[in-house]
Amino acid sequence: MSKKRNTLLKLLKFEKKALEKRIEKLLKEKEEVVQKIGEIKMEGMIVDLKQENEELEERIVKLERERVDVVRDMKVVGFMGELKCPKDFQCYKRKYEELCKTEYFGETKVLVCLEEEPQSCTFSLSYKNKYYCQCPLRNYIAEEIGK
Repeated sequence: MSKKRNTLLKLLKFEKKALEKRIEKLLKEKEEVVQKIGEIKMEGMIVDLKQENEELEERIVKLERERVDVVRDMKVVGFMGELKCPKDFQCYKRKYEELCKTEYFGETKVLVCLEEEPQSCTFSLSYKNKYYCQCPLRNYIAEEIGK
């Protein structure tokens, strides 16, 4: 019986080692799966963070535009406090949609008044059959807003 027992013990030891190797292999596979799950979660988080970053960038750009508009409006209101406008600042009140017609004179930053009766405007200056706009607000709108 002891021979059978020894043989059985050898077989059991061999089977135990084989099982331990299989367990070790499965543990490694499990570790790889857990790592892949982590990577997938990280990729998902990265995608979410990238999307959140884009949304934040859009909001920042929008707020920056609003800030520029506020700064511009502050300057315009500053001009309005210093001027008496015969047109009651319609250019500002109508959000720069109804402006006196002007254009730049050549390459200069001097505005030529293109209104039908430029001589009636308190801000026009006549020189050599042309009328030039001296309204600080209208010049600011042309230069800073491009209208």
